[in-house]
Amino acid sequence: MVAVHGSAPRSPGSALAVGVDRAVIGSASGSCVEGAVYDLCQEALASGACTLESFGY
Repeated sequence: MVAVHGSAPRSPGSALAVGVDRAVIGSASGSCVEGAVYDLCQEALASGACTLESFGY
């Protein structure tokens, strides 16, 4: 996580890593964002491209 504005369950610097075997280490949010981050990791592994996403307001 790069930055947080307002309340958030995790602080900046938290991380979630997904391996090619779909194993997960860490946590990005502990909320519904967690699933979206997992999906983005899967897309990045498949395409080899990085992305920067924003969630919330």
